[in-house]
Amino acid sequence: MALLVGSGLTLTTAFSTLNSLVQEMAPDPLRGRVLSIFGLAFRGADPWEPGRGGLVRGAGAPVVMAAYSAVLLCVASFLLLRGRELRRL
Repeated sequence: MALLVGSGLTLTTAFSTLNSLVQEMAPDPLRGRVLSIFGLAFRGADPWEPGRGGLVRGAGAPVVMAAYSAVLLCVASFLLLRGRELRRL
């Protein structure tokens, strides 16, 4: 239990530090976009977390990672193609 507490504190500190560094290093006009990509890369697939273990056991890690990458690529492509329309909302 002590190791879990220590690893949780370390993980929280690392993510806070990374987030701060990304905010400081991003140029002002692009800060929102950079943080959006950062959030998608690190926390974008978290809602799918519970189902991932079963999928990996059934299909294997490379297949699941390829499928998740394809989904994220589709989302990114959609946002790239429809970005101007979405900004108007």
